[in-house]
Order: sequence, then structure tokens, then C-alpha cells
Amino acid sequence: MKVKQTVRKKARIEIIPLIDVIMFLMAAFVLVMLTMNKNKHIQVELPVPNPIQALPNEVQPDKPVIVSIDTAGDYFWNKERVSIDDLIVRLKGHKVQSADPKVVIEGEAGAQFGKAIIVIDEARSAGINKVTFDPMAKNSVRQQ
Repeated sequence: MKVKQTVRKKARIEIIPLIDVIMFLMAAFVLVMLTMNKNKHIQVELPVPNPIQALPNEVQPDKPVIVSIDTAGDYFWNKERVSIDDLIVRLKGHKVQSADPKVVIEGEAGAQFGKAIIVIDEARSAGINKVTFDPMAKNSVRQQ
């Protein structure tokens, strides 16, 4: 009696379906991890800005100068209206007069931001590096 011999094929691992299964498992894992991520936060109390008190018209060496800008685009040096040319002269004089000159820029609500940039540029060209903004918008910067 003759026995039929069966030809055995060698076992193969198909790589493409394996990659598909691995990608599916990885995507499912990432989605599950994203849903498990809870947004935790720390309660932070931010400081409230302390508005700077109005200074007299004279420049005091250790006090900052307040340059104000109103909605019309006018400049004010410690509540006194000045032109841009006068502002430049005063900034240079403040640099000479003070050992540590500081300038604070404040403005009315709705004042042009470009005018503040001009003040920063002029202060820096005069040699004053400490220029800051008062973050509280004023109702009026004109002298009361």
C-alpha cells in the first residue's frame, strides 16, 4: 500500500497585518490615556497692580516720571501737557538729573498704543532703560 505524502508548507508570519494590529492597539492605548488625563491645576492668586501716586511736576531723582497719553494722542509729563519735542528734552534731562531714571507710561482707556511705543523709543534713545507700563487704564490723565 502506498501512502500519500503531503507536502508541508513552511509557516510564514505575515508582517503587514501584524503592523495593522499593532497600530490599532497603539491608537487605542493613546485614546484611553488621553481620556484618563485629568486637568489638574494649582490655584494662583495674581498680584493686583498698585497704581502709582501722582507726582509733583518737578522731577525727583529717586521717583519715576509718569508719562501719560490720552485718547486724543496728547502727551502729559506728570499731569502737565507737553509736546513730543518737549517730552524728548525732558527725558534727556531726567537721564542727566537722576542716577537711576525710571519712566512709567500710563494711558486713558482707548489711547493709541503706537504713542506709547514712541515714548519707549525716545526714552531708550535718551539712555533710560527702565520703562514700564501702568496696567490700569485711567478715565482721564488730564490735570484735575
